[in-house]
Amino acid sequence: MPELKSQINELKKQSDCADNFINVIKKYTIIDKLDASILNELIDKIVVHHREKTEDGSTFQQIEIYYRFVGKLTAGNELSEAA
Repeated sequence: MPELKSQINELKKQSDCADNFINVIKKYTIIDKLDASILNELIDKIVVHHREKTEDGSTFQQIEIYYRFVGKLTAGNELSEAA
């Protein structure tokens, strides 16, 4: 029973975070100009990894964006826990 209560509390916390994110994002359905105040309200952190070189000589750099309240969105638009 305590484990189930803990799981319920965790799910409620995740739901509350998603609700908070939805409330914030509703204000910005159409963004004409991205500015610092919008970024500060929507983004928790941005992680820029070191540049890597592939075998064919091209380079790439991975960037992760962690959104406030919901964490990082993965390539499949699945939520990933914030670090």
